[in-house]
Amino acid sequence: MLKENKYDVKVLDWHDVQRKPGKMRDILLEESPQVIGLSILNGNRWGGIEIARAAKEIDPKMKIVFGGIGASCLWEHFLEHFPEIDYVVTGEGEYAFLSLVRFLEKGGSPEGVRGIAFRSNGRIRRTDPPKLIEDLDSLPIPAKYFTYHHVSSSRGCTFQCAFCGSPAFWGEKIRFRSPHHFVEELEILHKRGITFFYFSDDTFTIDKKRVIEICKRIIEKKLKIAWYAISR
Repeated sequence: MLKENKYDVKVLDWHDVQRKPGKMRDILLEESPQVIGLSILNGNRWGGIEIARAAKEIDPKMKIVFGGIGASCLWEHFLEHFPEIDYVVTGEGEYAFLSLVRFLEKGGSPEGVRGIAFRSNGRIRRTDPPKLIEDLDSLPIPAKYFTYHHVSSSRGCTFQCAFCGSPAFWGEKIRFRSPHHFVEELEILHKRGITFFYFSDDTFTIDKKRVIEICKRIIEKKLKIAWYAISR
């Protein structure tokens, strides 16, 4: 979404950054970003905090934004205990993060940015959540800018499994991309040599007719791929 709106963005996978001492600091010094967004799950939250601290040591003016399922559940905890975190995007992030970056660029009050949490005058504040994106086809296809294996044709799940955070994050309904839009993403990536995909939908097989239509389109496009999906 940021790239689609002409912002200069670099995505880094730092899951193994600790194996290369000094790499994190070197890249932060070289890139000198104004905003760092970190995708936070529960399992990687301490790594995110470590990156935030390193960035603030290099330049205290860098803005650190946490987002994702882990940050959305623990937004108050993060802002209360970790001063190096400036903002948390809670819930669906495309438009919220874009609006936050625009605010940081132009100034003003963050109160008008929906779907974020922050500190104000020593208090932790959270703005109203944004409306869920009903037309997922309206979002830019990330494959225009990046190469990856994990794809998703829908958001949400109607079931209430005790171990799962999906209903709290996405809401208690499912929103679908069209089969055409989804297979277009697979085709773009396939042309770059990607032949295995992980369909990351919470319940890919919830609509049998839709799954069959997706499979037919894969065959029509002659995409020689393998894929793995989650069902229930």
